[in-house]
Amino acid sequence: MKGIVRLYHFYNSLILKILRSVLLLLLVFAVFLTFSKIFLFLLSVFLIWETFFIFKISKTTPNLRISDNREDPMGSFTLKSQEALLSGKTEDIVKNLLKFPSVKFLIGKAEIDPKDLIFKEVAKKDLSEASFSLASERGGAYVTPFDIFASFLLLSEEETKALFNRRLKKENLLHILRWTKEKFPNEESHKPLRAEFWGEGIGESWVHGWTLETKKYMTDFTANVLRRKPDYFGRDKEYRGIVEGLSSGQSVLLVGEEGVGKTSLIEALAIESFSGKLSGNLYHRRIYQFMADAFLAGAQNQGELEQRFVLFTDEVSHSGNIIILIQNLETILGQGSLNLDLSGQLLPYLDASDKKLLLIATSTEGVYKKFIEPKTSFAASFKTVRVEEPDRDQIAEIIIKKSFDIEEKYKVLVSYRAMLAALDLGKKYLPQRANPGASVLLLEDAANRSKLSKKNVVTEEDVTFEVKTKTNLPIGLPKDDEKKTLLNLEEEMHKRLVDQEDAVGSIAEAMRRVRAGLESNKKPISFLFLGPTGVGKTETAKTLANIYFGGEAKIIRIDMSEFADSSGVNKILSPDKGSLSDEIFNFPFSLVLLDEFEKASSLVHNLFLQVLDDGRLTDNSGRTVNFADAIVIATSNAGSEYIRESLQINPILDKNFKKNLLDFVQKNGVFAPELLNRFDELVVFKPLSGQDLRKIASLMLSEVAKNMKEKDIEVSFDQSVVEKVAMGGASDEFGARPLRRFIQDNIEDILARKILTGEIQRGEKLVVVSVNGTISVNKQ
Repeated sequence: MKGIVRLYHFYNSLILKILRSVLLLLLVFAVFLTFSKIFLFLLSVFLIWETFFIFKISKTTPNLRISDNREDPMGSFTLKSQEALLSGKTEDIVKNLLKFPSVKFLIGKAEIDPKDLIFKEVAKKDLSEASFSLASERGGAYVTPFDIFASFLLLSEEETKALFNRRLKKENLLHILRWTKEKFPNEESHKPLRAEFWGEGIGESWVHGWTLETKKYMTDFTANVLRRKPDYFGRDKEYRGIVEGLSSGQSVLLVGEEGVGKTSLIEALAIESFSGKLSGNLYHRRIYQFMADAFLAGAQNQGELEQRFVLFTDEVSHSGNIIILIQNLETILGQGSLNLDLSGQLLPYLDASDKKLLLIATSTEGVYKKFIEPKTSFAASFKTVRVEEPDRDQIAEIIIKKSFDIEEKYKVLVSYRAMLAALDLGKKYLPQRANPGASVLLLEDAANRSKLSKKNVVTEEDVTFEVKTKTNLPIGLPKDDEKKTLLNLEEEMHKRLVDQEDAVGSIAEAMRRVRAGLESNKKPISFLFLGPTGVGKTETAKTLANIYFGGEAKIIRIDMSEFADSSGVNKILSPDKGSLSDEIFNFPFSLVLLDEFEKASSLVHNLFLQVLDDGRLTDNSGRTVNFADAIVIATSNAGSEYIRESLQINPILDKNFKKNLLDFVQKNGVFAPELLNRFDELVVFKPLSGQDLRKIASLMLSEVAKNMKEKDIEVSFDQSVVEKVAMGGASDEFGARPLRRFIQDNIEDILARKILTGEIQRGEKLVVVSVNGTISVNKQ
């Protein structure tokens, strides 16, 4: 092998390449000018040698595969890898490696600038052993040039920090190496030359006859797939299930959520059947997709539809080379806007014993249970193949392979961090789709935006920007503006809230922990607010929504007294619009406010055990609803009297107080211990003092003044009015809650009457005072 390596290196040197080119030109000219047999012989010998060198010597395979090599690592190095190591210094080796397209691809994915490299001298023995080990870890057959370069990165990482500065670790580098192997498979082992013929021979399709009716209502799915020639990967179990079902003459129904890859499996079937890789009744079949809207177009009545159906199904069953594809099978079962039910007409053709008609259809799990499974005879005619969401490693592999199509389509380079971001954020971007579909679409949208922005590389920032733009989710570590908000959250909240220092502090600290990445990101941030009525529990939730979510529109507010019996579970799990499950499914970045949580039934409480612990629910339609990006706040008056009485004795809210309060709530059977332990923070709200009520009254009156200012009327409130509102509006039972009603009845009503009668005009200045308990409005 060493002799071949030196020959390969010598023969590919610049001088030899020039001499070979000159020699070829001289021999060609000599043959054409002299027609000498000697020159023709020499030219033939030269071309034979060149062919032998290119197709034999250049494709020499290493002596041992990595898995079989126990002694000599170099025995598993490819020809080009061994040639690369012939250079003397490490710097020369690395610079030579940087010329390889595969290495350029690798550093592009890792977003490493060659200028940032420090050419640390590394012993060849260390470099070769590290390369062998790395190639083995990535599951390679042989050691390639990109394995050597990646090993150099790891060995020089302490000096260069090339990986650390790009937030990459060894496992990330292994992913990029596998990605590189997918892009450059010939770097490791050359495919043998062989002729491969696709499709049928000339005229073979004529034996199946014409399908004129079929083409009116169907599109050629196979032709569309062949134009793109997509790669097929993974899903071997599901694919075998499809092939086995169709081979036996039974139609197949693929059941899985949107985005899991059902269509990709059908594309794989189309390619393999067309190319003749499948035998039996799947040999050279074409897949045609049924178009329900074209089928309905122009039909005058049900009888005409039935006639059309009989014509094209008879035509397909006699042709013998067509498989019908129906995406979303429920569309021909009377569901959806088309209101078309063909199940009765189709059933006789689905008998597997006579193999009249082969059908492959798709559906989601929820639709299958609701519309298809109840039609027992119809459902039994299909072999059901369930397509589940792959695991994370499989999804990553699929995204890597799909990225090649995205790069080709948009003429951009997709970086590894961008792929990783798409993998992590796909379900946040498109919660209604499963992976890998959601992540692939996110990556494609980011690539499209990059292309429109004249960018050549799709980065992690491009992907996160795409998600933020659509969802307003706080993605990644906080940026400067959010850091400032988090660090000053108490101050921001107190602009709208009075006192409750302990409550505000607990909330702010919990929010900082989560956004700093110190808490699990797989479940929602959750708080249980305990305290008397009218002390600011709901107002605190609204304040947090305004500061953190940008407005109260992001609040999903639920009165838990409406879920007091067992039917409450179905209300929450209902997929219908307006239910909690549907709201979170469509708007995952929301604040969920559960008012009077103690009034919900224990079954509903058990449901929230799962939400607070796992961060997700499965609704009644089979959809997975993810709460991980939500903030859940449950409010309760439980223990209000205990809080009042205890704080009168000792006004300090400490850990012992909270522990005693929890014990009290549990002993009284309000909440189960396991439910209380699921909340991130128990937040206690104190009864309001007279001073607190005055501050709240002042805040509310400032809102009235602000509203009047918008009407070009300036209003100020005397301190006597603040005192009147605070003392006259508050109550021991309802706290500050009646203050707003008091202001409406005693101040806003007076202002409204005076505006309507013309007593108050635009541009005037007013002062509101209270004299002997009577509120009056005076002009300044």
